[in-house]
Amino acid sequence: MDINIMIAALSLVASLATAVAATYVAYRALVFSAKPRLSLTVDPPENSRRFAPGEQTTFMIHLHNVGYWYSKPAATEIHAFVNVDEGCDVLQLRYGSGLEISVDESAAKIGKGLHGGKSRYLEAFGIFLTQAEAAESMELTVRTPMAPGRYEGWVALFAKEGDCGVHSFQFYVQN
Repeated sequence: MDINIMIAALSLVASLATAVAATYVAYRALVFSAKPRLSLTVDPPENSRRFAPGEQTTFMIHLHNVGYWYSKPAATEIHAFVNVDEGCDVLQLRYGSGLEISVDESAAKIGKGLHGGKSRYLEAFGIFLTQAEAAESMELTVRTPMAPGRYEGWVALFAKEGDCGVHSFQFYVQN
């Protein structure tokens, strides 16, 4: 066997081993640096969100930790800002495993709106979600505005590990 062919073969093997090792290190870095990814669903479904003016209604908001294909990091110490457009009155927010934690309208604050304007919001603290567990539910009770139109609600989520996004939902007030 020619020495040049042997050197080329050893060089190819060393290059492949280096590429595999570098890929493994990059993958492990990706896994350990992943931030939580949360999704949100709201009941009632969007096609059923039509209410009368001044009607008291409840939205069930479900938070899911969906993770990524390469990592499923836990979301710890989630701070949720549950908002509705300014015309709505936020009456109560319940959350916790059995909806045992309650925040009422006396804790409501006025904040900035999603698309300008203002909002009313309540806050939920200390939510923990792992990828394998069931969704965390929050029950938001609001009184709809007296003026017909399209209104929005949204939930801004922040975990100890970083920002988890803003998730919005729409509802309609009709005479």
